[in-house]
Amino acid sequence: FINDEVWISYPSANKIVVYDKESFQEKTSISLEHNVYSFAVYNDYLFYAEEDQWVRVFRYDMKTKERVGVYSSKSIDFYECNLVINEKENIEKYIQRIRTFN
Repeated sequence: FINDEVWISYPSANKIVVYDKESFQEKTSISLEHNVYSFAVYNDYLFYAEEDQWVRVFRYDMKTKERVGVYSSKSIDFYECNLVINEKENIEKYIQRIRTFN
């Protein structure tokens, strides 16, 4: 739940649908370039990870409706990550079970 909304990812459709918590009517949907395994929302940004073992994490600006960042490199990808937001410390993401490879 985010505020009074229910956010559900549909990996096979590459989108997240936002529903009203009370009526469960669709309020909006966010179409993405990749399937969504895990996601978290912080301010106006949506962070999401692909559905796979070794994945990239993307940052999507909900105001401009554009992907504005990718967290990945040749030396690091994320393994079966689960995204969480730590608002107290103003940290954008924590990722569980991070592994690096050469």
